[in-house]
Amino acid sequence: FHSTEGFNLIDIHTHPMKTKDYARGYLSAKFCLAPSGLGWGIRTVIAIFYGCIPVVIQNNVSMPFQEDLPWDKFSVRFD
Repeated sequence: FHSTEGFNLIDIHTHPMKTKDYARGYLSAKFCLAPSGLGWGIRTVIAIFYGCIPVVIQNNVSMPFQEDLPWDKFSVRFD
């Protein structure tokens, strides 16, 4: 995807979260992958913080405040 127009992949090992490039990547994106990592994953929260639509690609994962928030209204989920 690195050479595909419209895709911007950021390597978090070379662009840690504190860099301006990392923040710009989120701010310029409409959709942000939000892999779970441990539990529901901090990247879901980061995506929402920067105004991205989180794209969750994992089944059987509970989302934070799942009972109170309409996740289907502001995220995309692939099981």
